[in-house]
Amino acid sequence: MKHPIRNFAGALSGNFLEYYDVTLYGVLASFLAPVFFPTQSEFVSTLLTLGAFSITYLARPFGGMVFGFLGDRFGRKMALTLAVLLVTVPTFAIGLMPSYAQIGVLAPILVLTCRFLQGLCTGGEYPGVAVFISEHSAPSKRGFLCALVPASSLLGGFTGALVGAYFMQEGMPGRGWRVPFIVGGVLGLVAFTLRQQLSETKDFEELQATQSLYKYPLLETLKTQKRVILGSALIAAGAVAHYCMIIVWMVNFMPHPHITLTISEKLLLSSSLMAAIFMSMPLAGLLTDHFGPRRLMVWSAIALALISYPFFILASTAESILTLFFALATLAAISAGFAAPTVSFLTAQFPPRNRYSAMGFSVPLGEALGGATPPIASLIFQFSGSPLSPALYLCLISLIAILGIPLMKQDKVPT
Repeated sequence: MKHPIRNFAGALSGNFLEYYDVTLYGVLASFLAPVFFPTQSEFVSTLLTLGAFSITYLARPFGGMVFGFLGDRFGRKMALTLAVLLVTVPTFAIGLMPSYAQIGVLAPILVLTCRFLQGLCTGGEYPGVAVFISEHSAPSKRGFLCALVPASSLLGGFTGALVGAYFMQEGMPGRGWRVPFIVGGVLGLVAFTLRQQLSETKDFEELQATQSLYKYPLLETLKTQKRVILGSALIAAGAVAHYCMIIVWMVNFMPHPHITLTISEKLLLSSSLMAAIFMSMPLAGLLTDHFGPRRLMVWSAIALALISYPFFILASTAESILTLFFALATLAAISAGFAAPTVSFLTAQFPPRNRYSAMGFSVPLGEALGGATPPIASLIFQFSGSPLSPALYLCLISLIAILGIPLMKQDKVPT
């Protein structure tokens, strides 16, 4: 392995940045609603803001196809470097964006455009980092090292929420929310510099040397591995749905009649939950290497399905922030047991010649489904009138995610 620390740091830094941006918008969604999407109905305003959050997930499959092609044809390093560079522009732009009161309907259009561009880049980012880390990892440690990929996502989200919480405190200027986005743009330039120092993976170098590259890697994948593509998408959908339900919807939009949370407190709660998942990821990675990814993912998904409803009751009736944190942190820690093994498990399903394209298509496709969870949960709550009804959706998505596992062929890397 060439320059392991530099490679891992460079790869994970970009992933950190992408999820800093994604989570920052998610945790600030309730505040940004009247700034960019004001309407006479608070529910409609919130739904439009959550739609702008989810549009990044809808854009990811398209980005995954573009960057997957680049990664399989021209190298993992080239695709990852370009992805982190391009995501920096819309991040800066949101931080400088005029409000609806200043430029009217152009404001939400520009926000949606920026979010779509961020989604395109993220669609090539996470799968690309997953492939890069997997191909640079020794088989005996692959579960642990690959768990650092979702862990870096959580660290980015944790940092975004923490920075957002700081600038949303009382006494801060009304435009303080812009600073975290501008900081994200600066971090993007740092990540781009680190990405330029990456060493290409051995797997891709061997493909180049033997001229074994597919001309159209995604088409080859769709011809030969339709079943595995479907399974990968279902698994990715489950992992993202768990995250979006617990971190975004249950904190920001679930009614807590006995607790009044300020925006800053919601951000601190979100960041604390992300820290809980982040700390659970390495342990889940070690368990992956010991028990295998299939077993750990099934156990975690079943556990989450079983406890969803009672812990929704606990969260909705909590009379203190501590009780609310306990309920959500328990769900979050169990979700880590499902998310952590996905990188080592999914990358092992595809051969090196089309691995980036396959991951870039299937994983973002699943993420697009899972990313729709906050607005879906809001609609379910709106029509049912019960804050407990989205628990049934979380239970269902957990069981659907399990269905993806038998569709996968093996745990060993195909040739």
